[in-house]
Amino acid sequence: MPRIQDSIFSVIIEFTMMVKMSYSKKSKAQLFMSDFIMASVIVIFIIILSVSIWNRNVNSLKSKEERSGMESLVLSISDQLIRSPGIPSDWNKNNVLAIGLAAEDNTLDVAKVYNFTSLDIDKTKNLLGIGNYNFIFRLRNTSETVLVEYGDLPIDGKEVVILRRIVLFEGLPTIMDLGLWK
Repeated sequence: MPRIQDSIFSVIIEFTMMVKMSYSKKSKAQLFMSDFIMASVIVIFIIILSVSIWNRNVNSLKSKEERSGMESLVLSISDQLIRSPGIPSDWNKNNVLAIGLAAEDNTLDVAKVYNFTSLDIDKTKNLLGIGNYNFIFRLRNTSETVLVEYGDLPIDGKEVVILRRIVLFEGLPTIMDLGLWK
């Protein structure tokens, strides 16, 4: 009888071990699956966060590059206007090839300023190489009275780059504002 008892006892032990192993594997599998789901959620969150930060930085960089380009362009155009007589040097709205308003360096020719303001806006943009930008050109005396204004006024909320220069106009110190905006 001891032999049958041993064998029954041994079967019971084996069965108990199998149940434990089965339960243990099932528990581990469930634990593994929940770990996997949690890890996946964390990884997806990190990816979404990284893409969001990347896009924000790229947009910020693009905005800074565009502003820098606008600043360079407005400086170049203002130099052209106040230092060059234009092509031809006695240009008018019918024969202008390059706009320049200077009678001499930093002194504006009154007739050229008024010829400039009589040009078609699209023609002016083309001659100045402005492209898709809008512009505003303004001359003010030292008491801030507007003497000449030409171009489009910026719409609220738009990025505007305005360069202010001191020039002579009609023999008096005058503030020239040249602004670009999109």
